[in-house]
Amino acid sequence: MGLFSKAKTTRDDLKDEAIPPMEWKDNPETSANILSSLTFTWMQPMFSRASYLRKRGKYLQQEDLVPIAEMDKSEHVENLFDAAYNSYVPKAKKRKTDEGGQAKEKDTPEELEKRLVHALLATCKRRLIVAGVIKFFNTVLQFTFPILLNLILSYYQDVQSGVIGEGDPPMVRYKGYWLSALLMFFVASKALTESAYFHKVNRCSWRIKTAVSSSIYRKSLRLASSEQQKTTLGEIVNLMQVDATKIEAFVLQIHVMWDGLFQITGYMTILGTLLGWTCLIGLFVIMTSIPIMGKMTGKMFGMNRLMV
Repeated sequence: MGLFSKAKTTRDDLKDEAIPPMEWKDNPETSANILSSLTFTWMQPMFSRASYLRKRGKYLQQEDLVPIAEMDKSEHVENLFDAAYNSYVPKAKKRKTDEGGQAKEKDTPEELEKRLVHALLATCKRRLIVAGVIKFFNTVLQFTFPILLNLILSYYQDVQSGVIGEGDPPMVRYKGYWLSALLMFFVASKALTESAYFHKVNRCSWRIKTAVSSSIYRKSLRLASSEQQKTTLGEIVNLMQVDATKIEAFVLQIHVMWDGLFQITGYMTILGTLLGWTCLIGLFVIMTSIPIMGKMTGKMFGMNRLMV
């Protein structure tokens, strides 16, 4: 009987098995549909590959990872930055050029700052706008939670008090069920839009950091010998890493500036509708705490600088 028994495959045999590298036909993210982009199912082949390799005692390699999209590669970002930086013309010089004069004077520090901002936005302007639209809808979905919860609680109160009974139409009698289903739908929609927002805004921050770091590095290679003596290697590294990281962190919070005010306005409107003028007490506390928190934050930054 042992002659016909199937030989058992051990984990060591699977580990010695030669597994060909994973081949991606094209970039899965750029070719994914809207539903796949929202749910990130375009990354599923990589996780399936990881599970397949894990059973054989192996792990993901570099070629198994999702390939970087062409628009996110550093070469493409550098080209966008350079084209926008070189093509920017300040308004004052543009008027002189239109009148037939030649704008040969150097840019002022303010014009250089505007030129840099214009070039950085050119690398991810469209994505930032799309992220802002997604953030707006995400906040609107967030406003629906207290409204739907208030309607559900009012429904149960009407049922217990006998206002809604068996004689009412099904739409009214089962209102609590479809309100709960609607609440669940809005919660799921908020989760999808929030993940899509953070995905896009993180990509924008990475592109801007790449543009800043690469431009500083290329500029350091073109410095004259006299300028190289004035600028140390540590200063260049700080500009490429520390300062670029600060810009990256700012881009991550760029939509919070308007979204915070939008949320305060929306929630105060909802509280005013439900509670009346008493909601102004909470608004007063918030407005009073803003300058206090500003002073505390300023002192903390001052103490950090002294420690460094």
